[in-house]
Amino acid sequence: MLINIIRISIILGITIIFSFLFIEEISKLEILQYENDKIVVHSGALEKENEQLKLKIEALKKDKAYIEIIARQELGMIKEGEKIIKFTK
Repeated sequence: MLINIIRISIILGITIIFSFLFIEEISKLEILQYENDKIVVHSGALEKENEQLKLKIEALKKDKAYIEIIARQELGMIKEGEKIIKFTK
């Protein structure tokens, strides 16, 4: 009888220990899955941005009208003989 109680206690103890270890590992797994999901989303955004930059590079290599737009808007350049007129409120 005492041996059976000891066996049951040992089995119960081992079960409880493994349960806590398993729960801890599940928690770690959920955290890692969440981090992985964030990385996948960020990676997708970076891939999209990369594709847009590739298109911009190709346009800068080949499209003279696009080059002019960028030069005017981003660099403030003007054509020879043009004048800049600024309006104030």
